[in-house]
Amino acid sequence: YNQVLEQEDISPGVLLFLSKDEEKMIRRAVADNPSTPPEILLVLSRDGNMRVRRYVAENPNTPPEALLVLAGDRYEDVKENVAHNPNTPIQALLILSKDRNHYTRMNVAENPSTPPEVLLALSEDADWRVRSWVAKSPNTPPEALIALVKTNSLDVRLALTKNPNTPIQALLALSKDKGKRVRASVARNPNTPLEVLHVLADDREHYVKDSAELFIRKRKELENKNPKIT
Repeated sequence: YNQVLEQEDISPGVLLFLSKDEEKMIRRAVADNPSTPPEILLVLSRDGNMRVRRYVAENPNTPPEALLVLAGDRYEDVKENVAHNPNTPIQALLILSKDRNHYTRMNVAENPSTPPEVLLALSEDADWRVRSWVAKSPNTPPEALIALVKTNSLDVRLALTKNPNTPIQALLALSKDKGKRVRASVARNPNTPLEVLHVLADDREHYVKDSAELFIRKRKELENKNPKIT
């Protein structure tokens, strides 16, 4: 059975047969197989074995209705995988964004399907690791990114400097950050205004100064290669 289940082109009929096997290891393998169709995964989402449900929760073929049910599972491992699955419906992500387990909330913040309104709420999360993923997300609304500038966490502020959607207002504030790594990272952000780069080029820290000067040169090289038509 194990050799058969390792095949990605296994037929739905065989998978259906094996999904009813008494051996939990076989059912886990079916739940983990990328060829397992949604209707079989829907049945396995109610399996009595936690590890079977955990594999169902991370399978890209698992239907939204199954993921919504698994979002209420009593085991954290299952909910963490649901929170990480890009097919998880918004209703389930909203529920999981309030979960007591910070790993689950981190996965919600990292999930590319998490909507702006959920990320806005998570931007005020007590755990800096959750806020860090919010700061990295391309879906985080501008007002949340601006508010995160005031966080005490260096990692969160660093994440903000690397997000291409971080507003110029936030980049300007971060260019004056007490952390040299944050200021240097602002210099490397392609959206940082040239006048801010020139200020950073006079920074007291060589690490920041060198980064700013490098990216000023790169901007000039790019302008020379692509001159504006007047």
